[in-house]
Amino acid sequence: MEWLTVLVSGAMGILGAAVGATLAYQFSRRAQQEQWRRDCRRAEFRELMAELSRAYTAFGELAPDMFKGDDLFRRMRASAQFLITVRDRICIANEVKGMRIDRLWLDAVDDFIKTSDIDRFSAAYNRINEIIVAEASRH
Repeated sequence: MEWLTVLVSGAMGILGAAVGATLAYQFSRRAQQEQWRRDCRRAEFRELMAELSRAYTAFGELAPDMFKGDDLFRRMRASAQFLITVRDRICIANEVKGMRIDRLWLDAVDDFIKTSDIDRFSAAYNRINEIIVAEASRH
């Protein structure tokens, strides 16, 4: 009978270790996936903020011929790059879509080209920036 006790105890020990290892793996895997999602989200918001700043800076550099020739091309290229960045998000695609920052940016650029009102353009930039920061801070 002792051999049966030893056999059952050994089997239970092996089974317990296997179940424990499986559970630890599952919990670890979930934690790693969640950490990856947070890191991906943070990186995408950071990239979005950087492109917004680059585009704003390109428009904010006032020059006598700011909407002609190379100056206009440089500004439009910076604006287009920001819009590409807005639209190529993966981890935060739904959040970005809901913020509608592409529409806000296009409206701000259109207004700035028509009026050259840097204060209004700066206010629009600040509004977009605040929307992005608020959304990035939610989680």
